[in-house]
Amino acid sequence: EGKIKRIGDLPPPPVFPTAEMTAMAQVDFLNRLRAYAEASGVKIVNWTKDKPIPRAPDKGGKEKNPLPAGITPIASGVEVSGKYERINAFLYDLIRSPRLFNVTDLTWRRADVYPGTIATFTLIRYLSPPTGPEAPAVPGEITTEALGTSGASGISFNPAQ
Repeated sequence: EGKIKRIGDLPPPPVFPTAEMTAMAQVDFLNRLRAYAEASGVKIVNWTKDKPIPRAPDKGGKEKNPLPAGITPIASGVEVSGKYERINAFLYDLIRSPRLFNVTDLTWRRADVYPGTIATFTLIRYLSPPTGPEAPAVPGEITTEALGTSGASGISFNPAQ
């Protein structure tokens, strides 16, 4: 019981709700996603390239659920395959991540071969303006060029190819 108490007394791990918008932000995100998939035993079948989510005002002209100034939500489509309990572990890894991730539009279906399943979802992460030499000319401005998407959407990455 003393060991359990010592573990319980440890400080919580650091939490980083955003990452800075840098040239390595997308690479770091994908590496983290791949590490979670590897650790939980699932396969990333498809990943749709990042795109910023436009902020939509409500009817009164105010933004719904506003984010802090300069924070940009970035959405990616993700499809993973594996056994149910492995996909479940993968999703829990995302929830427990030190980064803030939101999972939306989750669909789960059986794979062609039992006991496989496939989960498809939108994964939203959050980026803040860079503070170093890669900072944009206009403070707080994050563009699709900074993401490396050049405004393209629907571009996908298939790690099986």
